[in-house]
Amino acid sequence: MSGEGWGATALRPSLVLLAVLAVTAAALVVVVPRAEAAVPARGTLVPGSSLGGVRLGDTPAAVRARWGGGYTRCTVCPATTWLYMIRGAKRLAGVAVTFRSGRAVAVFTLGAPVGWRSTRGLAVGDPATRIADLHGRLNYSRCVGYGALSVRRGTVVTSIYTFGEAVYGFALTRPADPVCQ
Repeated sequence: MSGEGWGATALRPSLVLLAVLAVTAAALVVVVPRAEAAVPARGTLVPGSSLGGVRLGDTPAAVRARWGGGYTRCTVCPATTWLYMIRGAKRLAGVAVTFRSGRAVAVFTLGAPVGWRSTRGLAVGDPATRIADLHGRLNYSRCVGYGALSVRRGTVVTSIYTFGEAVYGFALTRPADPVCQ
């Protein structure tokens, strides 16, 4: 027997072992679930910048990376809008993002998500009287069923939604888009 034949035979078990390891590794990737991104139960409004970590101009892929794929697509909205419900919330609450031309043009809360607040300390559920103290003088818009107090800074309009005498939620929109979402 030549040395060449012996070497080929010796490599076969190594190749088999390599193949088994590759299949095992692939199976582990399929079996072990990845930690999926999800909408935060307690999100933050950074005026003029972001809501729950999502910014105006973000792509759908960027939003999916931040909030995950657990959204429902709004079927009655005029533009592509993803609705995310907050898991474990005591009442129906969440956030939404509207896209136009592949970019986020509006990010807003839904249903008074308890635990969401601004970086200036204003929380959903706070008395509306705190808005001016923490965010200054804002322009009022009447929406269907709620109000919006808004300020424009550059290319971003930050809005604080009110219902009755309480803070109801937050939104970021482009100046050309309505503050009532």
